[in-house]
Amino acid sequence: MGSVEQSVVEALKFGEAYQADLVRATGFSKSRVSEVLTKLERDGVIGRTHVGKNYVVYLKSPPPERRQGKVTLGIIRSAEYPYVVPLKKRLYEKGIDLEIKVYDNGIDVMKELSMGKLDFGISPMVMQLFFYFLESPIKIIAPAGAGGASIVSGKYLSEHPRVASTKLSTMELLVRTTVSGAIMGEVGNMSYARSPESLVKMLEEGRAEAIGIWEPYVTMLTEMGFHKLTDYSDFGEHYCCTLASHSSLPEKTVSAVVSAFRDALSAYRSNPDTYLAPYSALIGMPYKLVLKAASAYTYPDDLSASIMLRQIEQAG
Repeated sequence: MGSVEQSVVEALKFGEAYQADLVRATGFSKSRVSEVLTKLERDGVIGRTHVGKNYVVYLKSPPPERRQGKVTLGIIRSAEYPYVVPLKKRLYEKGIDLEIKVYDNGIDVMKELSMGKLDFGISPMVMQLFFYFLESPIKIIAPAGAGGASIVSGKYLSEHPRVASTKLSTMELLVRTTVSGAIMGEVGNMSYARSPESLVKMLEEGRAEAIGIWEPYVTMLTEMGFHKLTDYSDFGEHYCCTLASHSSLPEKTVSAVVSAFRDALSAYRSNPDTYLAPYSALIGMPYKLVLKAASAYTYPDDLSASIMLRQIEQAG
């Protein structure tokens, strides 16, 4: 199987995708992807369904196998988690099928996890602590990334700026830390959005003078001419997101996922470019944008209570 065919098949392992998204995710030309899809369809590897002016492309089911189980993982639409690509493979090798669901914000991830609709969730550390202290049935089990969170502003920033962020997020924590550190004036009005696209629109329309947002949207906005005021790396070692599990899961399952998670992080650190094209297709973001943005993240090995506490204290 050629490199284009392999890229398309890898991207579709996470589920169906629009043909236009496959073009963006793989980085190949529209005509080349169309040619490859025609061949794969003829060979019985994929199927296509006409939806509006586009095609939805999907892998045809392989022969049934005996599997040990299935787990679901919720993530946020971000450049932070390309390691879920090798994670899916590592778990498959252990006899566990991983279904990955992509959300626009961490609150929706944590609500679904708390209700048992997800088995695992990756979301902001501060948000997971909030749900934990509310006695939600979750356990924080591993760090999932650091970096990537920034304050982005337009040319004009008033003494008491209008700022927007997502609620209970690393970005909100960064906004409060930025104010405490006298990098930005006391916030005149704090607004909240439910998606990164809404935050971008608020900044573009001038309804917010600055926003707390994450990659790859930071890279997208700076390429549009907006200014990155600061990012979380300016304030020392920190966590952006952490991995949590539902408390009802058997310890054997949690241990298997944590072990595969660490292996997947190691694989991604060793060869990140291998996983960015299929990951871009999973989150529905352009491959070249994710490629530029992914380097903003680092991946701590262990959780530290002292780092968590310092982040909360810095935010006041």
